[in-house]
Amino acid sequence: MGSVRQRTLGWVGAGLLGVALLSTLAGRDRDEPIRPELVAAYVGAVERLPQEMPECQGLTWQVLAGIGRVESGHARGSEIDADGGTDPRIYGPRLDGSGAGGNTTPVADSDLGLLDGDEQFDRAVGPMQFIPTSWELYGRDATGEGDADPHNVYDAALAAAVHLCGFTPIDLSDRDELRRAVLRYNQSERYADEVLEHTDRYAERYAADGTRLE
Repeated sequence: MGSVRQRTLGWVGAGLLGVALLSTLAGRDRDEPIRPELVAAYVGAVERLPQEMPECQGLTWQVLAGIGRVESGHARGSEIDADGGTDPRIYGPRLDGSGAGGNTTPVADSDLGLLDGDEQFDRAVGPMQFIPTSWELYGRDATGEGDADPHNVYDAALAAAVHLCGFTPIDLSDRDELRRAVLRYNQSERYADEVLEHTDRYAERYAADGTRLE
């Protein structure tokens, strides 16, 4: 079996304090269309939510797109195969407290390196940047392959939707509720501002079914 290609982002992913945003890409793709595979993943996740989280209402796929944009630039730099796999795989910086990617609090390994390849410290993984403990809670198998994979865009998008919904009844069409949900995903006001800014822009430029508006 050949080695798996991977690349490391320069910022910290989902669910951590002190996150560094995707500032190096700010402004570069404000008008760039989202790749069809990613649109399909985001739209599909929202369509499946009634089965996964029946008490969660009001989530639009554009919110997931906003998160995907901030977390990994919509898997920028990785190819996406027919099943949703990313190549190279996407990893956040090692969460060793060194300050890399804005992280100053060590996060000890929680999964024996199974998801992130690091047996000393955790790293966020995949296009939606889940740390292993969050993936254990929210990871979902959207493709039906029998394994929830944070490096798969379909699995990761559905997991992000589940994360936003949480485990209590919620209406994410309420802007205040939505902001609180985004802050649960990443506890940074600046992060929430960035995600919601992208969300609003995508809502203006894309229809509910993912069609890009002219």
